[in-house]
Order: sequence, then C-alpha cells, then structure tokens
Amino acid sequence: MTEREGIPTRRELLGAVGGASFTAIAGCGMLGDGEEEGPEFDITIVESNAPIADGGVLEVTANIENIGDEGARDDVWLRVADLEESTAVSLEPGESTELSLQGRLETDEDEEAFEALAETTAYSDLEEVTVYKPAEFEFDLIEITDELVAGEEMTVDVEVTNTGGVEGTEQLSLSVPELGEEPDGTLLTLDGGESTVFTLSWGTQDATAVDEITVGLGEESLTHEITVKEPAAFDIQVQPDSPLTYADEGFAVDLLVSNLGDIEASETATMAVDGAEVDSATVAVAGGSEAEATLTWTPSFEDIGEHTATVEGAGVSEEISIAVHQAVEVLDHEVVETFEDFGEIIQVTVRNESNQEMTRLLGGEIDFEGDSIERGELDVSFPESSIADYKPVTVQAESEKDVWLKAPVDAWAFEYFEAEYTHDVWIEASADDGERPQPHQEAFIRDVDASFDSGPTIEEFLTTEATAQSRSDRDVTVDAILTLEIADDGVDVLSERVELQLGPGESSEFEIEIEYGEYDTYFWYLEIDGVRDEPGTDAGFSIPPS
Repeated sequence: MTEREGIPTRRELLGAVGGASFTAIAGCGMLGDGEEEGPEFDITIVESNAPIADGGVLEVTANIENIGDEGARDDVWLRVADLEESTAVSLEPGESTELSLQGRLETDEDEEAFEALAETTAYSDLEEVTVYKPAEFEFDLIEITDELVAGEEMTVDVEVTNTGGVEGTEQLSLSVPELGEEPDGTLLTLDGGESTVFTLSWGTQDATAVDEITVGLGEESLTHEITVKEPAAFDIQVQPDSPLTYADEGFAVDLLVSNLGDIEASETATMAVDGAEVDSATVAVAGGSEAEATLTWTPSFEDIGEHTATVEGAGVSEEISIAVHQAVEVLDHEVVETFEDFGEIIQVTVRNESNQEMTRLLGGEIDFEGDSIERGELDVSFPESSIADYKPVTVQAESEKDVWLKAPVDAWAFEYFEAEYTHDVWIEASADDGERPQPHQEAFIRDVDASFDSGPTIEEFLTTEATAQSRSDRDVTVDAILTLEIADDGVDVLSERVELQLGPGESSEFEIEIEYGEYDTYFWYLEIDGVRDEPGTDAGFSIPPS
C-alpha cells in the first residue's frame, strides 16, 4: 500500500506505466487546500500465480479496504501490460473486498518481468510478475551400435537439450517395439538452456528377429534400424580314413566345419591318440559357410597295434578305432649263392602294403643250433645269434622288391665242424625284433646306378652313381665307400672313398670309380656311414657278368 502524500495522481501513474512494467497503486487523488477529502480506500496486491510460462494465464488479486471514518464509494483499477480490470466499490468503514484480474501473457524472451498495478483514488500497489519460456526438450541420436551380434550389448548415446528458460523434467526411454520391451530409461531434469548426453543400453540376448529400436523423450520419439546377427555356431562332421594304417604312413581325419551363424569366426578341432594330443587345426569360417580341415597322425614302429583316436571340436567328440600294421613285410628269403671264404648271398623278397613309398632297415642274422661244437682237439663256441648284414631298403607303394643280404659265413669252418645254423631276416622295429642292435646311421644311399665295361679285363673300371640322403637333423659328414671284393680267394679287396657333407635332411648326388683287374668272380657294394646299400635298381649285392 502506498499513501496519497507524495504519490502521483492516478492519471499521472497511468501515463508513467508502459512496456512490460506495471504497478498496482492504492490511494486517493491529491487534494488542494479547501477541497473535501475523498474516499480512503487502501489497496494491496495480495495474491499472484506468477511466475508463469509464456502464453500462460496470469491471475492477480488485490484487496481493497475502507480505512476512512465514513462509508464511501471509489473506483478501483488493476492492470498488467495490456490487461486491465476496473470496478466501482462501495464500502463501509473497515469493510473490504477483492478485485481479481485474469489474462494471458506472452513474451519473446527466455524470461521477462512485468509490473502489476493496483490503484484506488488515494492509494496504489505495485508488484513484479515474471513470464518465462517453458521447459522444452529436443534430442538427437548422436551415436548408436546399429550392427551387432546377439548377446552383445547395444548402446545409444542421446543428446538432450532443454531449449526453454526454466528447469524441466522429461522421461527418456529406449524401447524395442518388436519385443514389446522397454529395456532402459531415465527421468532427466535440466535447467533452461542446459544440454547433456545420456547413454541407453540393451542386452540383445537372442533377439535376432529385431530390426529397429525406438528412443522416446516425452511425447516425441525417434526410430532407428539395427541389425542383430546370429553368433557363430559351429558343427563339425568327422570323416576318418580307413581304420587300418601302417607305421610311417599318415592316418588322416577329414573335417567339414560349418558355421551356422552370421559372422565369421574361428573354431579349433583336436585329435588325440590314446589320450595324447597329436594334431590340431584352427579354421576360420565365414557366416553361413563351410570349410575343410584335416587332422593327421603318423604312427611309428612303436605304435604298431590297436589305438583309439578322439576328435573333438565345436562340442563334438568322436572316437575312432585305428589298427597300425607293419607296412613293409618279409615275404620270403633264401640263399642264392655261397662263396668259399666269403659267405652267402641271401635273396629277400619284401612287400610294401601301404599307399606310399617306404624306406625300411632290412637286416639278417645267423642263428646257431648249439652253443659249441667239438672236433678232435678243437672246441669252438658259437654265439646264440650273430648280425650278418643290414641296410636301408626303399620299396614303392603297394609293390614287392627283391633285396640281397650278405651272410659272412666261413664255409670251410662250418663244413669241417658241421655246424648247423639258420638265417633270420627282420625289418627295422618290427613287432618281434627283440633287442636287435640298430646301426647309428646319419645317412643312407638311394638311386644307385652302376656301369661296367663289356667284360672284366685288366685295368677295367667300375663306376657307381648314387644319391646320399641325410637322416639327421643337423649338419653331418659321412664317407661313401665303393668296395670290390675278390670272391675266389678272399685276399684282394679294392675300395675308393668319397667324403660327403650334408645339411639336415639334405640329399647329394655322388660318383665313385674303382679300377679292377681280371678275376673269375668278384663282388662289389656301396656303403655309407657303415651301412651297405644296393647297386642299380636291384636291392642287395650283384655279381656282374664275367
């Protein structure tokens, strides 16, 4: 309430009020000397719903009270901007009443202050009311995982801005219409002009049929297409070789690996034999595609017998029975030549049952019937058995081959003492070889070829060409020796030597030539690293034409 003294008249006040400011003033008009006093109606703005949002309805209420000593009548006004309410009021002393103003106010600013003016003839009251832009939200999807695998988490980064002038709260939500689910959401409260980024998420699980998601803010929403792919899922079909295999021949299991999912991934399959892993393969397969792989095992001589292979991968476990056999076997052997003071030549027929070329160490023994023989004053003791000869032999796949071994038997001694003996032929690491010693062989000879002149004459030459093959995993130096033995009297022995240097697994061709004279019968052979090998394409030893 403002008293009349020093207060502008109502008309003056009305002329001063403009724009967005209005003052409610209660009071009577100014009185000169000798003028009668007018009504004394005090006026006060007692209630307002300000602040209000832009375009909202302002409600202002003023209380008018007769503070004079007599009943009177006065005009009352209530104004805000271009809104006005007026009336004539009659009140007894001490009596009061109210005047209300209602109207819609708008502003172009985020926030604007207006003045509410209430007045009577003698008094006025002024109160500031505020009109603001209401909270208004805008949003945008700034980053989204729009291609993912079922089971992965999808995230959406949403930028939300309150473009209004005052604080506001709105519901932000992520929904999956095809599933009828709302997996994430939050209430966001932002000051006017404030902006924030909020992340919504969804664990896709098995939702491969979903192709869109919806982000909503209040009554507004945005829909975004997504792709949810099937995760990689593998199936493995096991296709084993024949359950029969041979030592040194690889046993193979073919695998068909199928990826039943949509994305490329890798799967590992393993093969164990009798519980020990022998091979594994990791295969990358595109979604919806197939790929092949092979697991192999090459059994050694020690593996001859029955085994169980277990193939595992992609949840598949399959057992396979395997029978490992000796690939190269001795079919027959017999003595084909006997030389006095030299020994016997044993022809051995071997067969390779496998589907690949095999190299084996073939050996021969002399087994004696008794421990000793007495003849007159002589008493000769014999060992139970004696290694006669051994050599590597290469046999083509699924074929037979004749090989010759030398048995160094002293024919005269055995005839004189009438010793009885038999020959035993064996193959390296055969199932029944017992404790037979094996040669320490760094290399062996293969592809032997020999050339003679038309006949053995004085100062003729024997030339051999062959290939030395290293069996070692290191650099080795070995001697290749060509030997010519005179079988008639066992006295003359001719030999030539070549030193060979071989890297790990390396092969090298070489040639050795030997000069010989005229003899009725002779015998030649090649040896390397202390082990003899055959000439030409025929295994064993050869007696060239005389």
